[in-house]
Amino acid sequence: MKSGLILSVIEITGNSACITAENGQRVYQRIVAAMNKNQIIELSFNNIRYMTPAFLNAAIGQLYSVFDQEVICSRLKIKDIETINLELLKRVTENAKEYFKVIKLRQALAARRN
Repeated sequence: MKSGLILSVIEITGNSACITAENGQRVYQRIVAAMNKNQIIELSFNNIRYMTPAFLNAAIGQLYSVFDQEVICSRLKIKDIETINLELLKRVTENAKEYFKVIKLRQALAARRN
């Protein structure tokens, strides 16, 4: 596994309020590019004051559609996040895990039928 990469959310989005899914998508693309290179990512939320579920679903939630939970947990480290935003992030990731688990199960069942 390659050495770590620090990604600053405020540098990627240009804003201390992370509201839009579009900004989340920018963060997601940077994370995926690094994870595909087997890098460990430190995602810094330094100076980020406000986040929405839409942003977090796009930035982090959809990672669960591409990578296993073990891969995400071993390669993505969250730092410099305010407590209230961390609580929101935990809810978003738990929802994403369940959602993509159901999607993968449905796909597996559909593949068996064919």
